[in-house]
Amino acid sequence: MRLLASSIAQKIKQLILFISGGALLIASMAYVAIDIVSYRQSLIEQVTVLSDFIATNATAAIIFDDTKTAKILLQSLNTEESILGAHLYKDNGKLFSSYSNSKEIYEEIHQDESVWRESVMQTGLRGYRKEEGGFDLLSPIK
Repeated sequence: MRLLASSIAQKIKQLILFISGGALLIASMAYVAIDIVSYRQSLIEQVTVLSDFIATNATAAIIFDDTKTAKILLQSLNTEESILGAHLYKDNGKLFSSYSNSKEIYEEIHQDESVWRESVMQTGLRGYRKEEGGFDLLSPIK
């Protein structure tokens, strides 16, 4: 009833206020969505670079069957908080070396990735898998 009794100038001011507030809300939501997407993309890029670095440096350790060097190399990932674990596999699919910041992470990573690992080994292409709270990356060593 109060809206009916107010003047046209008051109604226009209220309408402008609601439209401005709506536009600000939409712009804020778009900004947050873009920020989330760009954060995920930069995290994927960072992990991909680390994966390529580990792959390049692990080649000799795998060729010469040097698990100690491979373990030291994977342990260097402990400085990255976003990396929870990593595994190196030989061409035959057997686990060569691994790193994880907890036993639960080790078991979770190692659990059901054999089918995924086989497909990456056959295609030779890098694979990403979205998980709750993050993602997994599987990258072949060339």
